[in-house]
Amino acid sequence: MRGFGNPEETFVREQVMDVAAEALGMDPVEFRLQNLCQLGDPGVFGPEFPITSSGMADCLRIGAERIGWKTRRGAPGAGGRAGARAPSTGEAAPPDGPCPRRRGLGVSCMAHNSGAWPVHVEHSNAFIKFREDGSAVLTIWPASVGTNAFTSLAQIAAEVLGIPFETVSVVWGDTDTNLYEIGSHASRTVYILGQAVERAAVDARNNLLARAAKTLGVSADALDMRDGMVFAPGRPSVAMTVAEVAKRSIYDLHDVDQIVGKASFSPSTSPPPYQALFAEVEVDIETGEVDVLKMVVVNDSGRAINPMTVEGQLEGGAAQGIGYALHEDPVLDATTGRMLTDDFDTYKIPGSLDMPELETILLEQPDPTGPFGAKGVGEPGCVNQAPAIANAIYDAVGVRIWSLPMTPEKVLAALKGRT
Repeated sequence: MRGFGNPEETFVREQVMDVAAEALGMDPVEFRLQNLCQLGDPGVFGPEFPITSSGMADCLRIGAERIGWKTRRGAPGAGGRAGARAPSTGEAAPPDGPCPRRRGLGVSCMAHNSGAWPVHVEHSNAFIKFREDGSAVLTIWPASVGTNAFTSLAQIAAEVLGIPFETVSVVWGDTDTNLYEIGSHASRTVYILGQAVERAAVDARNNLLARAAKTLGVSADALDMRDGMVFAPGRPSVAMTVAEVAKRSIYDLHDVDQIVGKASFSPSTSPPPYQALFAEVEVDIETGEVDVLKMVVVNDSGRAINPMTVEGQLEGGAAQGIGYALHEDPVLDATTGRMLTDDFDTYKIPGSLDMPELETILLEQPDPTGPFGAKGVGEPGCVNQAPAIANAIYDAVGVRIWSLPMTPEKVLAALKGRT
């Protein structure tokens, strides 16, 4: 299980939400909908950071519809309205005897953050230069931790600069050669570093337009920049390519000043991303085995700068979250302190055959404070799986598991304790 995120507290809190809903005689989804934060309410870091966007209600409604919540979820412990099913085919139990498998549905919600402000300093920098062919180099330093954030950052730069995405390259390294960067954590990269990139690109764009204005004999305010061209709208004769401007800035015999842009950025906000996850499980009441059959993830991270990257983050997080919920169990020798589950034979993580049917839905509600409306998405991917599975187990067989992983032994013990 990877570090960070907030899966531990969510595992407990979202089960407590279901317990409270049942005590009140309410549907768990409706109970959550009635207790959501609204726009302008205090954010995760207090009233001075009000919520500026929230798609949580839509996440819940869409996810409930896609999983068939109203028609398929049954009374806790009754095996769900889907009833008993055969172990592999999903068909109804044969008439000569009941099937030991019970199905259930569960839900979980989460809110996270887009950076760690104001807990500690949030500071990012970006530097952009134009090459003589009109392409651009974006220099940054977030550690490359597998989230493919570089692509999204290059997209932000290209959009502002009005040049093709393919002509923006990203350079990164240590902070002896690059500008300061606090690091890759807290689901901050696109939200915070993205704003530094956006501002650096605006600076580079303004500098290029100023240079072009001198050549074209017009005011920089009269020029626009798009599709690799600098032009005066409505005046076709007043135009030149970005490459021509960039080349002149480097090779002009009398006026050399390579075009660059730079920005430092520290936020004053941290808008929460939101997510609702629905899980369908099948529990074998004879062995305690839990199979996750289907998951529907509806995620609000503002505008998805690169939808494929966001989907990949959520899908990878789903695999990690299932491992956290059902399999991953670090065992220490009580005498020596030696880790006993120290390889992939003894420390089980989900493989491809363990993955359920997975539907990922991106709910794009742009946040007014983020770069092009984006919010964080790094850690939310593996937060909701454990509580949603726990709530689905309860729906299926009527017992709650309060410790992780939810192994067959724990499920069987809970079932025996109930009887």
